[in-house]
Amino acid sequence: MAKKCPNGHEVNDNLKFCPKCGAELIESGNRFCKKCGTERKGTEKFCSKCGTPFDGFSMTQPTSQSTPSYDEAETSTDYKKIIIPIVIGLIVLALIGGGWYGYNAYSKYSAAKQAREKFVADSLEQVRKDSIKLAEQKEQERIEAEKVEKFREKMSFENFIGMLNHYENQSYANKCGLNLLYRSDTEEEYGTSTEIVYGYDVEKGSKKDYGGYDIVAKSNHACYFMYMLDTSTGAQISFKDSDDADLLFKKAKEYGLIIYEDMYYIPNKRLPNGKSIRLAEYDNSIYERVCGTISAPDYINGWYVIHIGIDF
Repeated sequence: MAKKCPNGHEVNDNLKFCPKCGAELIESGNRFCKKCGTERKGTEKFCSKCGTPFDGFSMTQPTSQSTPSYDEAETSTDYKKIIIPIVIGLIVLALIGGGWYGYNAYSKYSAAKQAREKFVADSLEQVRKDSIKLAEQKEQERIEAEKVEKFREKMSFENFIGMLNHYENQSYANKCGLNLLYRSDTEEEYGTSTEIVYGYDVEKGSKKDYGGYDIVAKSNHACYFMYMLDTSTGAQISFKDSDDADLLFKKAKEYGLIIYEDMYYIPNKRLPNGKSIRLAEYDNSIYERVCGTISAPDYINGWYVIHIGIDF
């Protein structure tokens, strides 16, 4: 079936160009705009009313290039409108996240640094306090040691003998480093009982049923001397520390006590040979005379006690 070219020449159906004028043969499907319906004039490539491209004119453009359609161009622009804000948002989020991470890291570092500084400061302060406490403790120990040493010097056996012979004279007790703690006089069936106590670093405790008081130590080197007088006479000196008791017992032996039946006798008067005198009642001959006996310390109720039997 024959058709006409745009210039009116009749041509065969299978031809694409007019053999007489060379015009492009337009198919019926390309004669009207597919968007607005405007009729194509001649070889127009785009609709003269809305600009929509007609099909079937690819020969007029290079095969190596293609012009994007309106829809493709619009779609590409929409992608850019979406992607760019997303990218910007991701960048902002990254910056915020990085800042938050940095802030947290700095906060942790700062907290750890403050904790270390506080630990060091507290440690130094504790060391300072411990040093002061240790120095004070050393000084207190030195003072206490000097105090004990002076007490031991005063508690010589010569002073002790003087206190035994003058038990009611406080000045003799003071020479031994002791002070009067109490004097107790108790009426008994057979007469009056007297108890005199001198002490060093001690205090009176509860009252005893049979008279007198319990003695309470105030330090490890406490000491007290008790003189008891009733139908017989006796005395004892008690130490809280065994070394103090042993020291006095050692001084007693060095003083020149005489050993008799495991007891140490205190000489009343010495001769040049170190012996003391006692006049025997049965023949008036000269024998050793004693003014008392002293036994090794016994441990009684937390005290080291030296017992003294008196025979003036």
